[in-house]
Amino acid sequence: MKSTMLLLMLSWAVHFHAAADEPTFKVFKISEANAYRVIYANPASGVIKLEIMNDRRQTLYQSVYHATRGIKLPLDLSELQDGKYYVSIRDGKNFFEQEIDHVHETGDFIFHATPLAGDPKKYLISVITPFHTSITLSVYDCNGKTLHQQHSTVRKQNALVLNLAKFTGPFVFELTDATGKKRAVWR
Repeated sequence: MKSTMLLLMLSWAVHFHAAADEPTFKVFKISEANAYRVIYANPASGVIKLEIMNDRRQTLYQSVYHATRGIKLPLDLSELQDGKYYVSIRDGKNFFEQEIDHVHETGDFIFHATPLAGDPKKYLISVITPFHTSITLSVYDCNGKTLHQQHSTVRKQNALVLNLAKFTGPFVFELTDATGKKRAVWR
């Protein structure tokens, strides 16, 4: 009985030691809003390619790292909309991938100011929040002069077309939510 138990414990130890020498990969959400951490541990050194893809497998971001024993990286996905994303790591021999269901934390919002294709002096302003909130949209010229200011309530999603034909760009679009959090976009 003792020899069987010793043999079983020895086989576990050998398996654990072998597993520790194998590459490991994990993506996990950290306490800060919309922030994740990528950890890739590999006892070998070499070139590592990190890639982030959307749910249609289109590459949104990629980077190459030269690492010994792996990498630890923060990922800020605050500019991405809610949805499914894939984070992958490739090295010379291994491929790992993890799916992330990204949802913005309460209090966060997405804000875009995009020139319209047919009329570049008109901008589509879109705001997405996880809740109802009041916002202030301010548009400034490159000298900081306020060109437009508008207060409104956003009910999860809101969009408007803003005509800036009487002004000369570039512009700074700034959105402030009810808590004072600000986002700015240069166009």
